[in-house]
Formats: sequence, C-alpha cells, structure tokens
Amino acid sequence: MKHITKVRELYEETIHWISESEDSWKNFLSCMGRLYQLDFLNTCMVYAQRPDASVLAGYDAWLEMDLPVARGSKGIAVFPSKIFGEGVTHVYDIQDVKGQGIRPWNWQVNGTNRRLLARELFPEIYEQEKKFSLNEKVNSTF
Repeated sequence: MKHITKVRELYEETIHWISESEDSWKNFLSCMGRLYQLDFLNTCMVYAQRPDASVLAGYDAWLEMDLPVARGSKGIAVFPSKIFGEGVTHVYDIQDVKGQGIRPWNWQVNGTNRRLLARELFPEIYEQEKKFSLNEKVNSTF
C-alpha cells in the first residue's frame, strides 16, 4: 500500500510540474513523442523518473535481445500495461544496456521514408501530387 501511495504522489507531482509553464509542457510533449507507444499515465511516470528516456523495455526483454542491463542501473517504475505486460513494474532505457545485441531504434521522418510516409498518411493527396505540393504538406505536418 505504501508503494501505491508513493506512485500516486509521484504522478500528481508530475502533473503539477508539467503544467507549470509552457516550457515544462513542451519538454513533456517531447518525451511523449519519443515514447509514443505509452499511455499518458505511464508517460508521466517515465518523465518523472527519466525525462530523457527514448527506448524502454523490461529486464527480460533486454536480455532476449542480447543487451543485458548494466549493473547498478535504476529501473523506471511503470504501471502494468499491454506493452510492458502485466507482471512488469520496472523498465530500463536503452542507455542502461550494454552488449553486442541489435539495438532497437526510434523512427524519424527523413528523405528516405518521407514519400512512403506521405503516401500512407495522405493517400488522396499523394494521388494528386501534381496539383498539390506533397512535400509542403509533409513538411508542415512534421
């Protein structure tokens, strides 16, 4: 019960903290963008403990990728979810792992995938590319 109270307090403090200023909110949204697969609650929990986190997984998931968590790394407390599983209560950022395994990456829009992304996001516009500057639409969106 003590743990639940502590987690609730951390969540409430974080909500207050991110809503204090425009910069705080922008920093939180930047974190949320990196952790787009998380729900709001877990994003708040991660942001409170490790605002620079980018790629998260549980201890066993990192081991399966041949990327063991470095000794002394501190886990990030999260709530059980579909992404982390019902039993996982702590995750680790990619900065906490070592080893020669294949490192996962976060996607980004670049010259290589821009047209493919545009075709998926704006199919009706993609077909009429000569009448509409697709690059303008993509650039204004991202």
